[in-house]
Amino acid sequence: MKPRWLFFDYDSTLIDETASRQHGLADVLAEANITPEQFQEKRIEFLGKTHDAEAEAIRFFGLPPLPLHPEDEKPYPETQAVLYTLREKGYDLGVIANRETGIEARLAEWGLLDYFRIITTSGEIGKAKPDPAIFLYSLQTAGVSPAHAVMIGDSLELDIFPAVAMGVQTVWVRRTDRSGQLRTNGKQPDHVIPDLTGLLMLY
Repeated sequence: MKPRWLFFDYDSTLIDETASRQHGLADVLAEANITPEQFQEKRIEFLGKTHDAEAEAIRFFGLPPLPLHPEDEKPYPETQAVLYTLREKGYDLGVIANRETGIEARLAEWGLLDYFRIITTSGEIGKAKPDPAIFLYSLQTAGVSPAHAVMIGDSLELDIFPAVAMGVQTVWVRRTDRSGQLRTNGKQPDHVIPDLTGLLMLY
């Protein structure tokens, strides 16, 4: 069924947070007196065994959530061109993000804000992915049924699995080895792409 709306995750989907995560990881490792070498050794152990080896290593060491360094974030090189092409093809675009309010200002700085008709953040509605409430809120705001919507994101647990459960079409953006193996537990994404340019072959 042809979709009308394409919803994007923000971090590691539209926006490259690699440098921000590295900065935040260095902060918490220093605070916990764990060397980067110790952390990397444990991360390598989890590669291929989990969807996100870095997150599993963070849990293993009992580290706190990584602090954000938005000054280190930037859009992926293909982001703007892909959004432009999809909008020109007639799709309505939205964002569903586990972020505090204020990402509109960042998107505006990068010249991306005008591509999106809806931006839903967890800070705005008080519900975060994978809670179905944030997806339902976005669908209702857009006035679109799940069958005519697509969720595009890098996280199986936060973006793909809950969308599949709601009957929303899904595209898993599997950019790096952080994603590990595709272990879907029966919830298969409709498509898997290495970066956003893959969307232009689908829609």
